[in-house]
Amino acid sequence: MSLRSFPRTRTPRWLAVVTALALPVSCTSPASCEDAVRDPGCPDLRFSGHLYDEWRAYQPPSILQELGDAAYPACNDAELCGPDLGGHAATDVWLLEGVDVDEAILGYRQNTETYVIFVRRGLDARTIAGMPQAAG
Repeated sequence: MSLRSFPRTRTPRWLAVVTALALPVSCTSPASCEDAVRDPGCPDLRFSGHLYDEWRAYQPPSILQELGDAAYPACNDAELCGPDLGGHAATDVWLLEGVDVDEAILGYRQNTETYVIFVRRGLDARTIAGMPQAAG
């Protein structure tokens, strides 16, 4: 059977127009995804059954104690980038020396290699025992 025996199909013109219009507004680069306004109801990080929000950047000591893997919830990028976070859906998290891991942890800011302190939702970072307050 040759290919000529199958009927030729054509893409409807309206579908081609819609596709052409949709491409420029889709998430085509990491920069546009990173700049998207995030849903304030969506946590920045999920680890060990707890939700955390980014508090501030932090320069950690050179030796870190890894705690495990945390996930960036898909709702952070769902509106513009969809649930596929392009390889940036997880991060290692580390112990923040002197701080209870149920209160704050150290991880990377999503889509970067910048260390940040993540504080458990509902807690005030200024009241957490052992929390580094000064930059550095």
